[in-house]
Amino acid sequence: MPQHRSALSRPLFGRMSGLLSGLLFLAGCAGMPADRGLSSVSEIVAARGEVRPVWSVNATDELEARNRVQALLAGGLDAEEAAEVALLQSAALRAGLEEVGISHADLVSASRPANPLASFFARFPDGSTGARGTNLGLDLTQSLLGLLALPSRTAAAEARVRAATLRAADEALLLAAETRAALYAVQAAKSVAAMRGLAAQAAGQAAELSRRLHAAGNLSALRLALDEAEYEELLAEAGRAQADLAEAHADASRLMGLGETAWDVSGPLPGLPANDPAAEGLVLLTLDNRLDLASARALADASGREHGLAVDWRFLDDLAAGASAEKETDGRWVVGPSLEISIPLFDQGQGRVAEAEGRLRRQIWEVRALAADAAAEVRGLAARLAARRGVAERLRDRVVPLREKAVAEWQKHYNFMLAGYAELLAAKRAEYRAYEDYVTAVRDWWILLAQLRRASGGRLPGDAPRAEPLRLPDGAAPTKPPADAPAPDHGHGAHAH
Repeated sequence: MPQHRSALSRPLFGRMSGLLSGLLFLAGCAGMPADRGLSSVSEIVAARGEVRPVWSVNATDELEARNRVQALLAGGLDAEEAAEVALLQSAALRAGLEEVGISHADLVSASRPANPLASFFARFPDGSTGARGTNLGLDLTQSLLGLLALPSRTAAAEARVRAATLRAADEALLLAAETRAALYAVQAAKSVAAMRGLAAQAAGQAAELSRRLHAAGNLSALRLALDEAEYEELLAEAGRAQADLAEAHADASRLMGLGETAWDVSGPLPGLPANDPAAEGLVLLTLDNRLDLASARALADASGREHGLAVDWRFLDDLAAGASAEKETDGRWVVGPSLEISIPLFDQGQGRVAEAEGRLRRQIWEVRALAADAAAEVRGLAARLAARRGVAERLRDRVVPLREKAVAEWQKHYNFMLAGYAELLAAKRAEYRAYEDYVTAVRDWWILLAQLRRASGGRLPGDAPRAEPLRLPDGAAPTKPPADAPAPDHGHGAHAH
């Protein structure tokens, strides 16, 4: 009996241990990255012109990110700094980034062979044949189909990791673009609120003067009512501007993940840079750089590999091989190979192949549709950017200077008592409206630029992310006349009987 065991040990356990060693070697080929793939996303984001974000994967990273955000908030934020805060703070972005770790986990599973299966059995003779002892059996099998398909399955999973990484980076760029747009809106809303406040202040002075003139009998009740109504309307406009500012501030806080944390902008809206980004070759640049398009292509690659797997192994549900050992009732062991194969009698894999082909074709069409949409979006944004620059430049170079000149002329007329104070204030309010239109046009230009950067996949040729602050009015309303100022002449004053 010991001889039987000795003879058995060499072929049985030697072969099985060799098989297990090979499988263990294959199992060690892939592992989960320590940072769950976040560094790869960070590198892609930095390559597209953003400050490289360092997302926390441990307590040290979390502390560094918190300190960086606090340092940025302490000095006030411009658009670039706000984008950095959003990349570090946004909980919604961090939730999306976890898809990268999930795809890496799927890769780990896909790159490892299935565990071998061991089965045991025992049979007890009924004694009618005179046999003694117990009939024992041991089978150890491994799926050959899983091993043969392992390279293709791993390649498909790697393509899905690339797709998830590119998709997460694209979401980060989208968040950065939206945050910049939100900060430009805050800067513009703050300037508009200040100018509407000045306009309301000037209207209040005009209404006060009208009340004094009416009390002295030099102004009609109709004119007084009109001046007071205009003052109240401008107060309402100033209130709406403050509400718009609060809404814009809350939207930017949401995007940056700041909640109720106090923060402010570091300065006014930047003015227009000298030129728009170069539009030449913009569509080709977009098709090369856009990350959601690259992610869709990676998914198409994965679908293609999975379709190839379905076609290559369409006739096999499973194929397994292994070793089988059995102890007879007389104590002898018999050992030999085993093979399990599915017989494609009812299912020849038609459904699997058709499904894989459908997924592949759908992904190809999605790539084409996304490429067409991206090209159209970029062309449209570039045209709108150029048009908005034309509007902003006309307001800056023609409308605002003419309104300023008109105020200066009205000031001279008022100083020589050739015009009334209400007329001077009306000219000043028109100047404020021109500035407001200019601020709005410049805001729209910067928002379109942020959208164009994102739509094209990153920074643009000739793109200047920073510019000099927008020139704003000095904030000085016309000098309020003294209480004993004489009423202006009927022909030139603000009174009318």
